[in-house]
Amino acid sequence: MLKLERTDPLPSGKLASIHGLTLGWEPRARITHVSQSATASPAFIGLDCRPIAPGQFYVVGDVPATTDPSVTLTDQSHGSVLLHLKGEKSEVVLSSLSGANLAAEDFARRGAIQTRLGHLSVNVKRTPDGFSIIAPRSFVQSIWDDIESAMRIFG
Repeated sequence: MLKLERTDPLPSGKLASIHGLTLGWEPRARITHVSQSATASPAFIGLDCRPIAPGQFYVVGDVPATTDPSVTLTDQSHGSVLLHLKGEKSEVVLSSLSGANLAAEDFARRGAIQTRLGHLSVNVKRTPDGFSIIAPRSFVQSIWDDIESAMRIFG
């Protein structure tokens, strides 16, 4: 009999704190892919809905059951990790790894962006004290190392 176990790419409680910046992660964050306009559905009001493509969203947190046939939910928690970068220079650090405009005024319009950090595609959302990043679980150690190196250089 085969037994599948969810393995975490980073140890529980892993944290990097350099030059007033903090990088952490939520190993058990619920991340769901939603097709259709989740933001228009009353069931999704108040949730962290992040656009990734036209009619496609990530929802972070517990997703309510919906009977709307136009909405398709797919749990992505097994393949995604939620990282948090906090600190005064977090924009400078992430900008050094991405070609995207990470300025606060740009996020006011869009909420979140799908971009690249280094060589990997991620979803980035601005938070009051930094950024929240959805990254592929299998590459999170690489992203972690890239961000931690940039923290040392630009922090």
